[in-house]
Amino acid sequence: MKNSISLLVMTLALVLNIESNAQCNGNKCVQNLMKYTLLKSYDINLPGRKGQMERPPESSFPVVLSKGTRYRIAGCPGQTATPSDMIYALYLGEKLISTNKSKSGKTYAAFEFVCNETGVYYLKAHFAAGTKGCGSASLSMSK
Repeated sequence: MKNSISLLVMTLALVLNIESNAQCNGNKCVQNLMKYTLLKSYDINLPGRKGQMERPPESSFPVVLSKGTRYRIAGCPGQTATPSDMIYALYLGEKLISTNKSKSGKTYAAFEFVCNETGVYYLKAHFAAGTKGCGSASLSMSK
């Protein structure tokens, strides 16, 4: 009887884990790439912030970009988040290069920029207010 209960508990835990991850798996949406070539898609799956004084969890991905090339970075939140919840930005060292959130607070689905310096940049993503969330971000270059 104990083995049956243990097996049932393990099966339920596995099913619930698969279902919660299914909201993000396969979420590699790529938006309107008629003028762009997809270079890479990045999965983002972040826990919620533990306390108000803590910084929101973020994902960080190194990307090598070339001077003179036009790039497009687009985000696609998972089923549990809205497009305005997902904030992503591109940094060169500590310097912010561009972001999908304007100074007025409006959040955009994508941003484009022309790279002015060849180097290793960091694509960073988090969810507004430090909420738990998942989704993907894609990096594309102009054809």
